[in-house]
Amino acid sequence: MMIVNATGHVVRKRNVDGSLTTYPPTDLMIRLESADVTRRDIVGEDVVQRRYYHGSLPAERPDVLYIVSRKVAYAYSHLRGDLIYPDTEDGAEREAGRVYAVRRFRRPDRLIV
Repeated sequence: MMIVNATGHVVRKRNVDGSLTTYPPTDLMIRLESADVTRRDIVGEDVVQRRYYHGSLPAERPDVLYIVSRKVAYAYSHLRGDLIYPDTEDGAEREAGRVYAVRRFRRPDRLIV
């Protein structure tokens, strides 16, 4: 399995054996454009919705995963299964308050009905 870092910054993963795997940024950056849209709902209250606009995604390739931001992974979760993001919440190592390394990657949560 090949993992491509499309975040624009270095991503480090602390492996179970204690070693560190570094995923350097690549020329590929997957981003979203967004804008807030305000609409008046049926009871007269303003309701704001953030809308994300499609950016450019590479074609899906067998045996390739793309590291992206959590926001990107969730925005495309119903369309793509090859987008993962660093799990910055569960045991991430921090230096000076910033994430230095993660223990694992995640896929977006799914609702099963």
